[in-house]
This record gives sequence, structure tokens and C-alpha cells, in this order.
Amino acid sequence: MNLPALSKSGYKKHEQKLLKVVTEDSMCNAAKEVAETFNRDECGVSVDGAWQRRGHTSLNGCVAVLSMDTGKVLDLGSYVFVLPHLQKTTKNA
Repeated sequence: MNLPALSKSGYKKHEQKLLKVVTEDSMCNAAKEVAETFNRDECGVSVDGAWQRRGHTSLNGCVAVLSMDTGKVLDLGSYVFVLPHLQKTTKNA
């Protein structure tokens, strides 16, 4: 077809967008499965988290919520602290 190859950064950008959509869809389907299989809106969950460092000084962490009934992931979360002077600022026009 004689098309130019996708750049590495372009590929990563598309991959991140797809990853977000696929994970959200998968978690939504897992929640629906619990509701339909057990005919209820509530379920037992197991929550586990991890931090980059021990103590209260860690700037990065993540958490996962799993269904006790199916073992499937219902939600994911992450925490990344960025120093204010390192954040990109955008001016509102």
C-alpha cells in the first residue's frame, strides 16, 4: 500500500487510548457479570494496594478491586504525584 510506518510515539499514543477503552470495557463487563449471575447489585470485594515506598512518603501507588465471587477485576486506580513546578501549564485564552 506504500504507506509510511507509524512512529513509535504515535503507536504508543494509540496503544494508551486503546488500553484505557479496553480496560474500562472489561471492568464494566465484569461488574455486569456479577450482577446478572448472582441477581444482585452488591458483591463482596477484595481490595489490594501497593506503594513505591514504605511509610507515608511514597509519591506513587496503585490499587485494584477484585470480585470475591468471580475473581475478576472490577476497578483499578493509580496515584502519581507530580511536583507543581514540573507540571505543564496551559494558558486559558
